[in-house]
Formats: sequence, structure tokens, C-alpha cells
Amino acid sequence: MQKNNCLAQSISDSAWSSFVTKLDYKAEWFGKPILRIG
Repeated sequence: MQKNNCLAQSISDSAWSSFVTKLDYKAEWFGKPILRIG
């Protein structure tokens, strides 16, 4: 992965996006707010 930094970055961005999507869903399910920073 380190040899192809562009690919590694894309995979990392995709994984982070998936995590945030799931976190948003769970927060809405439990009625909790999400504060996005950055």
C-alpha cells in the first residue's frame, strides 16, 4: 500500500466515509446529535 500512496489515500477516505455514514445512522437511531469538526 505504501508504494501506491494515491490508492491508499482513496481506500482510507472510503473507509472513513463509510464509518461516518454508519455513525450518523446510529446517532439518529438513538436520538443523539453529531458534531462535525473540520
